[in-house]
Amino acid sequence: MKNKKLLLSMLFLLSLIFLASCRAPQPTPHGGPIDRPLYVLKDPSIGPWDSTHEHTAFLIFINGNVLDLSKPEYMVRARRVHIEGLDGIIIHKHATGITIGHFLETLGMGFDENCFVDDKGNSYCNNDDKNLKFYVNEKLNNDFDNYIIKDNDRLLISYGNEDDVNGQLNFLNSIKIGP
Repeated sequence: MKNKKLLLSMLFLLSLIFLASCRAPQPTPHGGPIDRPLYVLKDPSIGPWDSTHEHTAFLIFINGNVLDLSKPEYMVRARRVHIEGLDGIIIHKHATGITIGHFLETLGMGFDENCFVDDKGNSYCNNDDKNLKFYVNEKLNNDFDNYIIKDNDRLLISYGNEDDVNGQLNFLNSIKIGP
């Protein structure tokens, strides 16, 4: 009986520690906090929660392999923009003015015209053999992290060999957005 109480007490304490760590803002590759549901973002260009409700298909390919964002640690990391339902490919946007850069920061990632940085700190930067490209609705886009996500967009971040891009775009276009 005494061991059972001790075990239950330890489980309760571990649960509290876990819940506290889930709510704390985490640093991003750029040093800013992740916009968690309880964290108040102070960016005047981003509208309030529920100022819109839009969906966008989104994929990241690194050296021909899709980055798997369907893991639980990537789900609903921010209230205003997130992925949910363990699909890892549909961005749910609940505020106006959200850029792809802001969305990636909520996942602990970053990207600009030169590099993509994943949530583990790995950098994929332009070099003589491989390039970073950003496509919006099958067209190259040079806004990179500043691009404002729009309803029904199809966004592709691709790092690697140029020969892979057509297959990646075809895969992205096969994804159903919305109900």
